[in-house]
Parts: sequence; C-alpha cells; structure tokens
Amino acid sequence: MSTSKKKVLFLSPRAAIWVHAFPEAVLAESLMKSGHDVCYVTCGEVLKNHCEAMDANSAPHGSSLEVRSRVCALCHFQGELLRTNMALPGCRLSDVITEADVTWANEMLEACPKEGVENYFVDGMPVGRTALYVLLLDTKRIDLHFSAEEMAIYRIELFNTLLGLAAAKKLVAQEKPERVIIYNALYPVNQIFLHYVESQGIPCYSLHAGANLAHRIQYIFLTRRYTFDFFAQQIADWPRWSGIPAGGDEISQTVDHFLTLIQGIGHWAYSSARNKDVGDLRERFGVPGGASVLVATMSSYDERFAAEAVHALPDYSGRLLFDRQADWVQAVIEYVADRPDLFFIIRVHPREFRGNVSQHAAKLKQLFATLPANVRVNWPTDEISIFDLAEITDVFLNAWSSAGKEMALLGIPAVIYSKELVFYPPELNYVGDESREHYFAAIESALADGWRAERIVQAFRWYAFDHHRSLFDLRQSYPLPQHTPIGVYGRHKLSSIAHAAEARLDVYQRADRLRQADLLSDVVEQGADSLLPLLDPEAFRLTTEAEELALIKTHMRRLLQTWHGERVPTSLTGLFVRLYAFANSP
Repeated sequence: MSTSKKKVLFLSPRAAIWVHAFPEAVLAESLMKSGHDVCYVTCGEVLKNHCEAMDANSAPHGSSLEVRSRVCALCHFQGELLRTNMALPGCRLSDVITEADVTWANEMLEACPKEGVENYFVDGMPVGRTALYVLLLDTKRIDLHFSAEEMAIYRIELFNTLLGLAAAKKLVAQEKPERVIIYNALYPVNQIFLHYVESQGIPCYSLHAGANLAHRIQYIFLTRRYTFDFFAQQIADWPRWSGIPAGGDEISQTVDHFLTLIQGIGHWAYSSARNKDVGDLRERFGVPGGASVLVATMSSYDERFAAEAVHALPDYSGRLLFDRQADWVQAVIEYVADRPDLFFIIRVHPREFRGNVSQHAAKLKQLFATLPANVRVNWPTDEISIFDLAEITDVFLNAWSSAGKEMALLGIPAVIYSKELVFYPPELNYVGDESREHYFAAIESALADGWRAERIVQAFRWYAFDHHRSLFDLRQSYPLPQHTPIGVYGRHKLSSIAHAAEARLDVYQRADRLRQADLLSDVVEQGADSLLPLLDPEAFRLTTEAEELALIKTHMRRLLQTWHGERVPTSLTGLFVRLYAFANSP
C-alpha cells in the first residue's frame, strides 16, 4: 500500500444540492482521516447570477434576485454545516475572486465573438465551448444556433466559466493541489477547473451518484475526467467480471431498481409508471394476430449532443451505420413496410417532452406524419410504460437507451447498431453495425432466438458490477431514510420543526469511518483512473452459480408480485408467462 499522502482540493460550490454535497463531503472527510491534506472549497455567492444549485431548487435562469438569494443562503448554510461538523479545512471562491477578477471576466465576456462561440479560447482554455453545456441541456437544442434570449443565458454561463477559470488559476497557485475532485465535471465551472488543472499536470476526478434509482444516494463513483470515461472503463473491464456470480444483496437491490422503474418513481425514471388500465396493447396499436412486434426505444438526443459539443463524448457523425436516430428509424420503417409478419412501434423518449419540447421531437413529428399501416408511434403523452410495451414486444431495437440492458434482464432480445454508443456491454444485445444487411440480419436472428433466460442471469451480473462492485458504498454514512432510527415519517416531522433538520441529521448519523476508506485513499494516492484497477474480481466470488440462479428466481418473484400482484398467467404466451415460469421453476 502506498504511503504517499496527497494534497486534495475538493471544488464544492453547490452545497444547496444536498444529495451531491453530503456524499462528496463524506469522501473528503474520509481522505482527511486517512492522512491526506484536504482543501474544501465552497462558493460564497460568487455564482449568484445563476448556478446548477438554483436549477435544482426551483430557481432557473431569469429568477429574481430574492429567489436566487434564498438558494445562496441555503448553499452557504449547508456548506458551513459540512465544513464545521466535519472539520473540513479550506476556503470559499469569494475568498480568492477579487473585483479585478470580475472586471477581467467582464472584459473577456465582451471579447467573445457573436458567432462560433464554441471556438472561443482564453489563455488556452476552451471557455466558449465549456459554457455551452447547461444551456444545451436546458434548451434541448441539437445545434448551436441560439436565439437572443438563449444568448443572454449563455453569457451568464460564460461569465461564470471565466470566473471559474480565474479561481482555478489562483487556487492551484495558492493551494498547490496534487489531486482535484469535483462532483460532475460536466457543469461549466467544474469543467473549466478540470481543463485548467489537467493542463497543469494535476489529475482531476469526477464524482457521481450511482445509477440504481432505489439506492442512488448510497453509492458513488470516482473517475478521472468525466462520467463517460468511467462508463468506458467499466465496459473495458467487464470481461474480468462477467463470470463472477451476482450476490444476494446485489440481486435484491437490482430488483429494487427495477421496481422503481416500473412504478415510475423519481426524476430519473423517465418512463411512465406501469398503467394497469392500459388495456390490450396489441389491440390498441392495431397489431394483427401472429405478427411479431419490434419496438424502437429512441433516446433523448440533446443530452448526447450537449456532451459531444463540449468534447466530453466523441462525435461519431459520419462514422455510424445510421448518422442520426431519424435515419435509423426510417430504415426500419422501410424494412417492415412490406412485411405483414412484422409490426413496428416507435417509442419516443419521454425526455423529449419533459419541460421544453426538444428540437429533435419537432423533427420526429414531421418524420412520422405519414407511416405504413404496420408502423405506429408511442408518444410520451400516451402514458404507456416501457414495461407495458415489454409485455407484447418480441425484439427491442435500441440506439443508446438504457432500455437495451433493462430488457436483457427480462430475457427479451434487443438489437443495437453501434457498440460505441451504449454505456453497457454490447454483448448483452445483438449487434448489427457493419452494414444495413448486417443490422437487419441481427434483427432476424433476435426474432428467431426469442426470449432467453440466459440473458437474465448475465444482465443481473452486469447490474451487480455496474451498480455496486465498481462504486464506493456509502450506506454506513448515508442510509435510506426508512433504514434510519426515526424513519421517513420522523425525518419529515423533524424537518417541519427545525431548519435543514434532515441535513443536520445526515451529518450526525454518518459513520466514523467508511468501510472502503483505505481503497479510496489508494485510488487517490496512486492516481488511478477509478476504483476498477484496484479490484480483484475473484474477491467477489461469494456465491455459486446455483445459488445465484436461486436468488435471481426469488427476487424475480418479488418483482412479479409488484408488477402483476397475485395474478397468475392465463395465456400460453407473452412475457409474463415466461417470467412466471422462470421464477417458479425448480
């Protein structure tokens, strides 16, 4: 084990987002207790014009000073709560940003060109491109042609990015950090920090909550650069893990995640909750008897475009089998048009219509104006859950949605047209990426092979790795509310009596030491890309394959209980009967 302790700077300017700030502070405290020299940097109202904490607390761009000030006050209070109770040394951005820095930022803001802002560099740093990220997400644009109103928002983001650059320079010179840790380096101020500190040869890490929606706040990953870099590391490392059976706790929590998806709980569950009154979907969509159903699960393009625009993801334009999702869907429409044995349902991603209607959604409406008789569109307004659709689907066709891995866990085949676009192992699906002929041959193979129980087991192993084994476990310090001594009701009751009571309670209840404190320390000391290089998959081989299968069946029965209640299958075909037979088999 290395004994080279490091100076670690945590850039933490958004303490008003408690579910980000508290886990981040828990890691900072853990590193400090392991002997590292920690500098914890909060905001101090430097970003008072607008920041992501304001968005998270119902104060979007255009909010009044009074509304924004309330968020700043919450941010200050919670930041000081963490700093004081965890004895985190450090400073605020307001301690290092001077009036001269503000003047400089305004001068650089005025020097930004009106066109081609993505190419605007200051001191060698891509400030113009970096400032685009939040604007692109908020407006759901898929191009860089902005209205006057959007440019006004962009200027606020660019001004903050410039202040972030000024702060990065001063903090690096003043604190001389050897590592920098930031919660989600995609945010513009965070991202410009990443660019600057890495230009100085200092490793910069992103933190992010896990993807298990039922246990999201209890797990966190640490990765060099962006979250997308971590996903690539996971996929590259997967061959070492694919043969390791999933354990009981991991299987149970994976089913918890699926129950959250099925019930449509939370901001990150984009699909509608399962609709018990949805009726016969084959009849509703007009699917002829005997026809096999293909469902295309489209993705929200603006999120990917935003990441590509700031160079956090590669731009694969011109290198994919289908350059745009519209090209892909149109090709499938043409393929099925003269195939009465096939019925094609196009599922538009719900995010396209959440908040602002995306540019992409408007283009899709034009594309889908006239369709063959055996093609239908499932719009978000239909309020049909993807799990309702799964009941009648023979093969899912996927772009880069998480639906590709979700359907694998239900045993349903899925086909993708690019290995590079998905954030899970492509081998969980069928891949047709060499030519259109290759793609449609993959669809035919998936139709011929049909539902398979083997997919369920492999998908559970991926979820065990993705949601648990490759992340830091914070359950000791951040248990689910229902697992705390006073429970959910007690926490809500306390919040009605005392200011920020739940935050105070979380700080009070945290563990003295993280179970993986030494591992966290080793990652930072070694400058490893993530936790993954330090893990031995064989250390997780705690379950036999027979035990794994039995546990999967047990928890599948729990999933079906919530999904279908006490009902038993009455037909001889369909997803329910297959899952029921699998879950109840010896």
